[in-house]
Amino acid sequence: MTADSYLYALGDLHAARSAVSHGRARSTQEVEARQRSLRELDSRLVAQRDRLAELATELRSPVPADAFTPAPVEPLPWPAGASDAATHLGTADAAVTEARRLGRLPQLLPAWSSQFARAAVVYLAFTLPVIGLVSVTSSIHANEALKIWFAVVWPLVTAIGGGLLVARLSRPRLEPSESEQVLTRLKPVRHYPWLGVLFAWGSWLITGWFFDQLAAGISPG
Repeated sequence: MTADSYLYALGDLHAARSAVSHGRARSTQEVEARQRSLRELDSRLVAQRDRLAELATELRSPVPADAFTPAPVEPLPWPAGASDAATHLGTADAAVTEARRLGRLPQLLPAWSSQFARAAVVYLAFTLPVIGLVSVTSSIHANEALKIWFAVVWPLVTAIGGGLLVARLSRPRLEPSESEQVLTRLKPVRHYPWLGVLFAWGSWLITGWFFDQLAAGISPG
């Protein structure tokens, strides 16, 4: 009886020791897995910080010194904390990728694919001074200087200045990729200077005609 009890006790002791050893091994494996996960998250954080700094340099928009200072957050238990960090990293990576995509689009009206429409908007802006000047001088008899200004000078200003502005605003803030560079060579930015001349003449003639009709309508008799 005593021998049997001793054997049972010895078996229980070996089982307990085996369970403790197995628990320690399992605990060690879990700790190592967590450490690997943390090292991976740390590497992704460093890589993302480098990508953000590089993007800020290319966009000529320096990142503030405290931009990478960790903000206090509510602690989460494992593995919810690691999963939450990985989710935020994935969201930030997608945002950086989208920022690069947008940075390679034209600065003016990036959602528009038509170069003609983009140029038309620029040249339309150049008609505003003409409309203003015609409205101011509508009650004055047009002399040769005004006619030369409206017919020659301002159309040239619109064509040259507007063309330069179209070229500047059609340029992306980021350098295009190699495939985009090939497309740029095959399809360079068009300035449409003749459109600027037409808009300058049209704004002068149409605005002048409008004020002439307005003056004729309100004149006595």
